[in-house]
Amino acid sequence: ERFRTAVYQAIERGDDPAEAAMAVADAEQAELRAERDRARSTAVALENQLAAVRGLHVDSYTTRGVGRGTDTPPD
Repeated sequence: ERFRTAVYQAIERGDDPAEAAMAVADAEQAELRAERDRARSTAVALENQLAAVRGLHVDSYTTRGVGRGTDTPPD
């Protein structure tokens, strides 16, 4: 819906509809990245809480997901 609105508005203004669509895509991609980062932070916080309960420690998250400390026992 955001794409369609942006394209129609661009056409009405005489602007390039492709540029308007790209701007919407860029904005949505930024929103998704921010949401992903929040989800990763939440996952790390939850892993740390679980590790604290188990007496362990989770290092951080990596670009591929939540990283576990070397003292984590196998599942």
